[in-house]
Amino acid sequence: EHDVKRILAFYKSVAPGTINDGDKHNAYYLCWKYKGKKEKLWRRLETKYGSPVLSLKEYEELEAEAEAAAAAAALEEDEEVDLDADEDKEEL
Repeated sequence: EHDVKRILAFYKSVAPGTINDGDKHNAYYLCWKYKGKKEKLWRRLETKYGSPVLSLKEYEELEAEAEAAAAAAALEEDEEVDLDADEDKEEL
């Protein structure tokens, strides 16, 4: 189960929106196919996608950082001041 989550996190990171992103069946199949040969699986994924396979904890940290950055960006967007709003009030 840990390796399935790691594979899903890898695909979400390197190939978001593709057929493999979120495909639990494929992740379980890869774990079954590479049972006892996980290092070979990680090397093949790294070679195919050109990105290192991180630990599950590292993917969770990256996701948390991305969520925090998105939340900060949303706050900045909400804090933008409408300079034209003051002019409209003065005209009334």
